[in-house]
Amino acid sequence: MVHREYGIGKFNSLKKISTKDMTFDCLELIYKNNDKVHLPVENIELLSLYSHSNNDQIELDKLGSAQWQVRKNKASNNIKEIAAELIKQEAKKNYPMLLSLKQIIDIMSLSLSLNLKKQKIS
Repeated sequence: MVHREYGIGKFNSLKKISTKDMTFDCLELIYKNNDKVHLPVENIELLSLYSHSNNDQIELDKLGSAQWQVRKNKASNNIKEIAAELIKQEAKKNYPMLLSLKQIIDIMSLSLSLNLKKQKIS
């Protein structure tokens, strides 16, 4: 399982956790060093399934470490780069006549310099 804030953990069991006022049905997730998180089933949207070809070799995240945040940020940046490239490719395919701002500035600069040369000649 992947918890949005804690990273990769392993589902262990469903437990009832009682406080003095209430009882909660919780998922018990195991992390590195056998650390545990009890997640109320009401918050199950914080979890997603982790897909891996060999479930025996999954490295669990350590609670309290920056490892998960670093991986999450890296994945987010990779997704943004891929999305930007896809948008760029789609724009080239659908709008081949559009020019980049740099190309427009270059054309305007060339045009301006040609006009200035023309005025000096006249």
